[in-house]
Amino acid sequence: EPSEHKVLVPPQDSTKLTPIPNEFNVLRLQFLTLCLNIGRFLPHKKIVILFDQVNEVKRMRFDWLPTILPKSIRLVLATNTESVIQKIQASTRTLTVQALEVGPLDMIARKEMVNHLLRHRSKSVGMTQMGVLVQKTEAGSPDFVKLAVESLIAFDKHLRTASNFISAFSPSLDGLVNQLVDRTEEYCGVTLTREALSLISTSMYGLTEVELLTLLARTALTDLGTVKHRLPEEGAQTTVTHPQTPTADRAEKLALPSAFLPYTLWAPLK
Repeated sequence: EPSEHKVLVPPQDSTKLTPIPNEFNVLRLQFLTLCLNIGRFLPHKKIVILFDQVNEVKRMRFDWLPTILPKSIRLVLATNTESVIQKIQASTRTLTVQALEVGPLDMIARKEMVNHLLRHRSKSVGMTQMGVLVQKTEAGSPDFVKLAVESLIAFDKHLRTASNFISAFSPSLDGLVNQLVDRTEEYCGVTLTREALSLISTSMYGLTEVELLTLLARTALTDLGTVKHRLPEEGAQTTVTHPQTPTADRAEKLALPSAFLPYTLWAPLK
C-alpha cells in the first residue's frame, strides 16, 4: 500500500489523529468522507464498521447514513428494539438494509467466551465450574457471561472460591447486577457505591476512573491521594515485571495499592 494512504498515530498523543467534532453536521461530513476514501483508496479491503446499542442514543436519527456505500464497506447497527430497525429502513431508500436476529449464545459459544475472558487475565476454571456457569438461565446473553466472569475475577482474583461464587450467582442478569451492587456496597461502603453509580448513570458519555474519583473527591467522599481500592495504572504491571526496570521504580510501583474496583461500578446498569 502507498505510504500516503496509511493512517499514522502520533505516539505522544493519539487523540491528535482524528479529534471528534463537536458539531453534528461536521461529524456527519467526516464520516461520509471516510467511507468515500475507503472505497477510493482501499477498494480491495473488506471493512466492517460496527455501531453497537444504537437504541440507547437519545433522539437517534439516521440521516447520517451514506446514500451510496462502497462495495468494500459493511455497516452493522446493533439494537434490541424493533422500532429502531423501522427507523433505519425508513431513513434510506438507496441502501439495502438486511435485518438479522441474533439469538442467545449456544453452549459452545458460552464456554469459548468464558475461556477467552479468563485467558485475558491468565485465569482458568475447572470443567465442573464452567458447566455450572454456562447453564445459568440467562447465560446465553453475552452481557451476563461478561459480568459474571469479570465479577468473579474482581472479588476472587485467585479463583480460590470460584465454585462458591459461581453457584451463588443469580440465574438472571438483573439478579446478578443486584447481587454485585450488594457486594460492592459491602466492599466499598453504601455511600461511596451510591454516589459512584449515581455519577455513572447520569453521565451520557461515561466516565473514566480518574474522572469518577475527581467528582467523588469534590463531594469529600474520597481523597485522591489515599484511595485504597483503585485500578492499576496502564502499564504499571509491565513496569514491575520488565527486567530492565530500575529497582527504585519497581519498588515504588509495588508499594502502590493494586486492588481492583469491582466491575459493577463500570458495568452499564439498566
